[in-house]
Amino acid sequence: MEFSKSIKSKFPWFLAVAASLALSSANAAVVTSIAQPLLTPSPDAIDSYLDDLGGGIETAESLTATADVDVQNISWWGSYDGTPSTDDFIVRVFADAAGSVGDLLYELASAPAMRSLTGVQDIFGEDVYAYSLDIASGALALENGLSYWLSIVNISNTGNNPVGWYWAESSVGDGANAYREPALSPDWIVDSPSIDLAYEITGVTDDPDAVVPVPSTLLIMLLPLGALAVNRMRRGVRATDFA
Repeated sequence: MEFSKSIKSKFPWFLAVAASLALSSANAAVVTSIAQPLLTPSPDAIDSYLDDLGGGIETAESLTATADVDVQNISWWGSYDGTPSTDDFIVRVFADAAGSVGDLLYELASAPAMRSLTGVQDIFGEDVYAYSLDIASGALALENGLSYWLSIVNISNTGNNPVGWYWAESSVGDGANAYREPALSPDWIVDSPSIDLAYEITGVTDDPDAVVPVPSTLLIMLLPLGALAVNRMRRGVRATDFA
């Protein structure tokens, strides 16, 4: 940057401060993300997987970190089989164990996620919601090149008015997820090839080559239907009511 003669002569400290700020910016942490965004339901409709403790199923999505990330936020998308009430999400991150779900690395119960309408609907005409959860700095770190499993499960199906929550599908990803039925049982079953589920993990990194996230509203695009695991309840073939 070229400064005017008057600035150079009258404010020599300005150049020192500017140079210092430029150097700091070059070395500062940058925001990055790992994302499988929700896609627009046209011409196909958004499908999803039941992922609700009341419905007896917990699902985990595989991911690979593309930088060393101090996670600041986790976002995801989903819909309900019924009128949504208060959510009670449990968010977990597991290590990968040779392609399966490994040790628990992070857990936040009763996660205070912010819920908002996306303006799109799923295959059954139910509203699709976006969820955003802030993560305390230093609480969850992902290592560049390592694989992980993200589990997001709701507890919405309770009382006399059962409401099932469904994690919405994405058309990008590695084609692998896992589930355990009944939910919270010790054994995970890996589906691969399978569908990919929509999420975005945002954090800070010192890697200058890390991916800079684009606002999620700009990433909504086409979402085709994926494969179906026969012993899981997928929204596209779900029963009207479930136990």
